[in-house]
Amino acid sequence: MKRKMIGVILFMSFFWIQPAHADEWSGKDTAWEATCLVLMMADWAQTSNMVHRGFLLDGKEVNEINPILGRRPDSQKVDLYFASAILTHVGMSYLLPNPYRRYFQMGTVGLELFIIGNNYGIGMKMSW
Repeated sequence: MKRKMIGVILFMSFFWIQPAHADEWSGKDTAWEATCLVLMMADWAQTSNMVHRGFLLDGKEVNEINPILGRRPDSQKVDLYFASAILTHVGMSYLLPNPYRRYFQMGTVGLELFIIGNNYGIGMKMSW
């Protein structure tokens, strides 16, 4: 209990100590964030499709490679993960000042394009 309390205090103090000075939100920020969210939802759809198929792709077993989800997550874990990731991404994007906001969004777009492209390349479909 004592460790948890110390952890919570340290976590909260990080936000009190660090000044957050987010810049004005622009139309470009909205466009980048919308792109991030669409790509994250596409990844979510592909992952949900694999869960629905029992992690079988053309008769071969496949595994999830996201270490947070584990090799064979259930649909509840997938949904919770992606919903949390999307909300966290929006919050972090809002709080980050430029140019870090844009770097964060561009990194997310690049990563998601790679993941979705890889999934598509091995035959994964997008469906809920």
